[in-house]
Amino acid sequence: MKYSLLILTLLALQSNAQEEFPSFKPLRYNEDYSFLKTDTSSSWYKRMKFIKLSKTGSTYLSFGGEVRYQYFNIKNEDWGAAPIDKDGYLFSRLLAHTDFHAGKNFRLFAQLQGAWQTGRLPEQVL
Repeated sequence: MKYSLLILTLLALQSNAQEEFPSFKPLRYNEDYSFLKTDTSSSWYKRMKFIKLSKTGSTYLSFGGEVRYQYFNIKNEDWGAAPIDKDGYLFSRLLAHTDFHAGKNFRLFAQLQGAWQTGRLPEQVL
């Protein structure tokens, strides 16, 4: 129950944040938030996506991240030789990135990922 409330809250924030924004790109380093250079709103999301480091706004920093959950339930793993797991398991990924722009000629993009699984039988862990 508490997870569904959290998911609904995040979806509401996401739908609110996407009203003026272009759609997310499959690869985060393809996203460009330089259009926020002249934005004067006090939205925490916009402030996180465009942190002006110079007076002109040509040097800026952007932060972002995402959480991914994927449920697996594999039947006949290893052609039936692996232990039978009727419940399946949850694979979770947490990604965080930062994007630094200094003018039109220099850019530094870094992304970190953490991944873990929950509920998989010990014999099945790769």
